[in-house]
Amino acid sequence: MNGLEILSDFIEAPRRAADDARRRPSVLLGLAGYLVAALSLFMARKLVGQAGLAGTFLFALAALFVLRAGLGVVQTGVVHLVAEALGGRGGAVPLFTLMGLSELAWALVLPAVLIVQAAGAHSGWVFMAIFSLAYLLSLSLKARSIRHNYGLGTVKAWSALLFPYAAAAAVAAAALTAALVAVFQQVVQALA
Repeated sequence: MNGLEILSDFIEAPRRAADDARRRPSVLLGLAGYLVAALSLFMARKLVGQAGLAGTFLFALAALFVLRAGLGVVQTGVVHLVAEALGGRGGAVPLFTLMGLSELAWALVLPAVLIVQAAGAHSGWVFMAIFSLAYLLSLSLKARSIRHNYGLGTVKAWSALLFPYAAAAAVAAAALTAALVAVFQQVVQALA
């Protein structure tokens, strides 16, 4: 089965796409999903005037791709561990393939931005809505992929998907709390 057939199945028959990804996982197909998503997101952000990475076009695009793909690898690893801890059975490489395909939701951002701009709407909230919808679509496709790859229920799949975000938020909150406590202690010592 080639990549286009898996992509077609990912849209039309997601369970079959997960089965195909398990039989013949394709890291390259997952990376292609991340690349297309990075390209669309990069171009859309430039069109709406959001500041992106500095540098030449190719360097900034490559940096965005490496960042998104690297985060995808980390997310896949953490989700794989959590999904297996929740009783699911599946592979990390097929999950990476499916997560990369889920990133293709971001490919819809560029045409949406072009259509909105052609219609004459240049409001920031419209662009924020487009980016938010793409993010939510990507998350839902990832949760669906986890469900099909590991045979988990909807709640467990969403739990596995959201765990890395919750863990990162907890670490950030702990770091912020520690910094605030340290500043408070220094202020108290200075006043004493």
